[in-house]
Amino acid sequence: MWLNILLIAVILVIITDLSGIVEYFKSHLYFKLRGTYNYPPSWDTPLIHLISCSLCQVWWVGLIYLIVIHQVTIPAIAYLLVISYLTTTIKDILAFIKELLTKAIDKLFRIIK
Repeated sequence: MWLNILLIAVILVIITDLSGIVEYFKSHLYFKLRGTYNYPPSWDTPLIHLISCSLCQVWWVGLIYLIVIHQVTIPAIAYLLVISYLTTTIKDILAFIKELLTKAIDKLFRIIK
């Protein structure tokens, strides 16, 4: 259960924060509503905030997961809250890992040449 919640957080952070799908969705929704792709930075409805907030997504998906597996306990909810709160840190760690792998691959290519 503990690892599953962490993996849910990693998956949702990748989809929400790193893939760019949220910005794509927001610009197309704004285009349908207003006729332009350039939405103002302050444009955020509750539905869009729920879609664009990885913290919110991890909390709600994790809570649903805990309910489905019948593990709604105080320690499980506390763990879920901590993991939800750390979504920005998870995003930074994933970006750091990506940079490390990119540098390692570049170094390997220089060694091969």
